[in-house]
Amino acid sequence: MFGRGVRCLSSAKGNLYALKMRKRQLWGTISATVLAGLTLAVFYFLQFYGPESAIWQFNEQVKEDAGQGGQLLSGAFSPNEKRFLYTLELMYNGGVAIQIPYMQRLGNEVDAIVLYTFPRVSGGKPGTSMAMIWVVVRSGKVWKVDLYQTAKIFQRNQTSLPENQGP
Repeated sequence: MFGRGVRCLSSAKGNLYALKMRKRQLWGTISATVLAGLTLAVFYFLQFYGPESAIWQFNEQVKEDAGQGGQLLSGAFSPNEKRFLYTLELMYNGGVAIQIPYMQRLGNEVDAIVLYTFPRVSGGKPGTSMAMIWVVVRSGKVWKVDLYQTAKIFQRNQTSLPENQGP
């Protein structure tokens, strides 16, 4: 009889230990889930912040506008800005993809190189690429594309090309 009661006590202790371990596992799972959710939320909100995001959003607006017949060009823009936007719309109609390989920040201004790559032609030759310098400025907490400066740099680079290479 004595041995039987000891077994009951030891199995009760074992059950209690197992219950404590399950509680720890549960709290570990809950805290890991909360931390993962918090991390995803931070990255979700940060995707709309920063100079790179401003460039991507601007290009998305131009891309959508190119698909809708170019209504963006009817706005009040300088001739340089209109030419720049028109060139972007033509490139998006051609199926261009973009990358931002380099950015240089100077205070509240960022100069970025944006690389536009056209798709491969049907013969299998690689598509051509075109690099543009974009200027993004921060006013308050918001980064915005400085269309005037970006178009000015684009125009200056276009006029320095040989006669046959400009758009």
